[in-house]
Amino acid sequence: MDDTFEDRHVPKEELPEEGAVALAGKRTQETLTAADSIIDALDVAEVELKRIAEHEEQQARGKVAEFQPNLIMLGLSPSDYVLRALSNISTNDLEQTLLALPFSDALKLLCYTKDWTSNHDKVELVCRIVTILLQTHHSQLISTPSARPVLAVLKEIIYARVKECHDTLGFNLAAMDHLKQLMASRSDALFRDAKSKLVEICSQQLKRLEARTENKTEKRKKKKHKK
Repeated sequence: MDDTFEDRHVPKEELPEEGAVALAGKRTQETLTAADSIIDALDVAEVELKRIAEHEEQQARGKVAEFQPNLIMLGLSPSDYVLRALSNISTNDLEQTLLALPFSDALKLLCYTKDWTSNHDKVELVCRIVTILLQTHHSQLISTPSARPVLAVLKEIIYARVKECHDTLGFNLAAMDHLKQLMASRSDALFRDAKSKLVEICSQQLKRLEARTENKTEKRKKKKHKK
């Protein structure tokens, strides 16, 4: 009876209503499901990498057999398959999804990120993933010898890729500013042409009027001389 009485008065965590947005920094069922999908993708990719390595060994021994890829991977490479699982996660849920990953899976994920940096469209995503995982598992990554080579490679690659993107954005912005200036200078070209045409027409009409007045004055002078 006492336990039931206490349970009644213990404040329970209210679940968000349907359609409501969950609080930032709070794990939801969606983030946990997304974390499970990443773990499953990492497991499938790991098994596929082992199969590829075994197939290469068989080829080296002279046993040439056609490799049959895993149909679950939809024809993607192990790295692209894991990237596909990450790309399907919404931006708002990415941080909490990565926080839900165990350290072993986080380390596997870091090993794949160096391959994704070659795709300029994924540099921002890679930077977010690496930053979140480093902040979350910093002490474990430093104390794990197998993680040091990965961190060293990521340090060089990510800095170079971010610099390339920065330079590309700077070049594109400068080109856009130049085009903007050209368009601004040429935007009134039609009006300038119309203005010059108007001035030309006015000058022609003025010349005609002057010619007419001169003819009239000459005719008047001739009439006076005849009289």
